[in-house]
Amino acid sequence: MIIRENESIEVLATLLRHKWIIIIFTFALTVGSIFYAMNMDVQYKSTVNVVPPSNSADGLLGGALSGISSKLKDFGITKVSGGGAGGQSYDLSVLMESRTVLDSMVNKYDLIKAYKVKNNSRELTRKIFRSNVEIVNYKEGNIEFSVWDTDPVKAAEMANDYVDIVNAKAIAMNKKEAAANIKYLEQRIEHTDSVIKGLGDSLSLYSKKYQIFSPEDQASVYSEALSDLTATVMKAETEYEITKNKLGENDPYTKMLKDYVVETRKKLEKSKTQPGLIGNFSLNDVSKVGMEYMRLYTEYEAHSKMKIYLMPTLEKTKLDLVTNNNYLFVVDSAIPSENKDRPKRSYIVLGTFAGSFIASIILVLILNMFNNLKIRLKYFQQNQ
Repeated sequence: MIIRENESIEVLATLLRHKWIIIIFTFALTVGSIFYAMNMDVQYKSTVNVVPPSNSADGLLGGALSGISSKLKDFGITKVSGGGAGGQSYDLSVLMESRTVLDSMVNKYDLIKAYKVKNNSRELTRKIFRSNVEIVNYKEGNIEFSVWDTDPVKAAEMANDYVDIVNAKAIAMNKKEAAANIKYLEQRIEHTDSVIKGLGDSLSLYSKKYQIFSPEDQASVYSEALSDLTATVMKAETEYEITKNKLGENDPYTKMLKDYVVETRKKLEKSKTQPGLIGNFSLNDVSKVGMEYMRLYTEYEAHSKMKIYLMPTLEKTKLDLVTNNNYLFVVDSAIPSENKDRPKRSYIVLGTFAGSFIASIILVLILNMFNNLKIRLKYFQQNQ
């Protein structure tokens, strides 16, 4: 405890011995910061408040097609949209900070000259302009875009124009993407049509070949006819046995019943092994024929439903191609500010004062530590 108190006293004594270094260093940097802050250009901030369109922005047509946006994503088809609701592909704030949009602002307001950029560096100009821009996305869904400039009127114009440029870029991107998507969807529909036509022809030929028109109804009729024939055979056999026991095998009526039993058995066997009862196929082939028919029919139905699915998606994409709706709607336009926003001169001066004071203390302590090390090293060398 005593050692720590001694160390603290030694540090305090060191600072007091070099107080003028600390005072002069802090004073010089603080005065310099005052001159620097006073010579900084006054900048004004203008803010435009915007919101992306809601899901119902397209009115009645948008309501009718509201379910299609999810279908677009199933095909990898999306469009530019703002933050907030409903399956957007990318945020417009990303587009706001894109190089293309920044370059449009640089060119329109000749910012290379306005910022006095050395060597006419476009990259440096973009960085400077980006430092004079602030984009804030709020959880409520609105976006605030702010621009700083030495001219309050110009700052307001730049903020408003920025939104117009972003909207124009978003519309152009959407049209380009929609054109590519339309081409893909039309090719997909054309392919689906050709498959449906081929399957329809195959179904038609298959139906004619095996006389299949309604598999469920035909199966019901086949089952009923087969059960009737089987029951007839069983009845004939029963009557034959009774008559044989009563009249004997040589009786003419018994012989007639025996022939009748043979004929019904042949007819039943023929119905099972040969086509013709309800179609051009036998009972032994019914599974194979039915499965092939159902396979063709299932594929035909699947592709037909796919076409129904694709058609409204194509129409929605065509609608995106011809519409010029904005993707950002202005809630509050930017207006010239009456008061400067930066620099915060008092913050700069106070920050410099605090920083220089702490830095001077650290510098004194480091120099004192090196002096002590030199003294100890010299003392060690003399005692060797």
